[in-house]
Amino acid sequence: MVFLFPGLKEEKNAHVPQGVGVNKNYAPNYWNRLVREQVSDQDKDQKIMKEMAAWKDGKENRLVENIVDGNIQGEAVSRFSTLLGDYRIYRDLFEEYISYLLDKQTNLHTEMRPRGFNSLFRQAEGSDQYDEIPDGDNFQEIVAKLICKSLRRYPKLANYLLKTWWPEKDVPIPGWGSGGKWAQKVWQAMKEAYSNDPDTLLNALRSGAPPDLFNIMNRLCNQPGLLWQTSVDDWKWLATVLVKASEIDITSAAARIAILIEEVEKNGNTDTEKTWVTRLFENEDPELKEGGERLLDKGLQLLKNRSANETKRLKMLGFASSTQPTSYPD
Repeated sequence: MVFLFPGLKEEKNAHVPQGVGVNKNYAPNYWNRLVREQVSDQDKDQKIMKEMAAWKDGKENRLVENIVDGNIQGEAVSRFSTLLGDYRIYRDLFEEYISYLLDKQTNLHTEMRPRGFNSLFRQAEGSDQYDEIPDGDNFQEIVAKLICKSLRRYPKLANYLLKTWWPEKDVPIPGWGSGGKWAQKVWQAMKEAYSNDPDTLLNALRSGAPPDLFNIMNRLCNQPGLLWQTSVDDWKWLATVLVKASEIDITSAAARIAILIEEVEKNGNTDTEKTWVTRLFENEDPELKEGGERLLDKGLQLLKNRSANETKRLKMLGFASSTQPTSYPD
């Protein structure tokens, strides 16, 4: 009875793997299963546990694939965590999961977050994730490596990792704040990935959404969360490659610049801060200067068009006095 209804004893864990009394948001409704005497193929715990055991033993399995496809919930893998072991095992699983997302998926930009991401991340994080472990089994190092890997192919995934590791407006985890070694490592990887390679930058940006570039920059700058208060010199290299990328596809590049302009204008308090994007594209090279001006003009035009379209839509809905456009999602 205590197993089925863990709340009967206060000291008992209320989240036993298959207890009837667990929170419905945490686990399946086992009571309904018991009453109906019916369980769908997808929901069978035995199937989930079999895949987990096979993965741990290095046998043929589809655990990661099933998690990404939604056939196995990430929560279920957390619920039966004792089958895998401690957070170190989950770190291996999380790395494999991220690699699978990068290698196999082509439409992840349609998801707010990849399926299973939060559950696997939190299990891999463990309780002592900030400790420096001599053998390199350090989650900060693992996350930094995964972010660096994601930057080249899918920056939206890099942004997911950064955002989960350090939620905006929260105090950064040690090593990820201003001048932190992990933030610096990722910033350097970003520079190495995109410098002098506009094709790589364009392909990466096209895989995600327009806000991805700003969000990554805003978390990796010397004053995290305050990009417009940092030195433009730190990002001149990116301005150069963006101008070169705009010569290939100005619309894709300008969509990212539009977000930069919008966010800086919205958050900058001084004239210097509000002209941050303009100063970013100033260049002594005549061709780069001209290309930067053209890119800025295109970004501003996209914002103007979007504002006009949104105003028209609001008027059709009866909000004639409202002219505030909606913002792009994070």
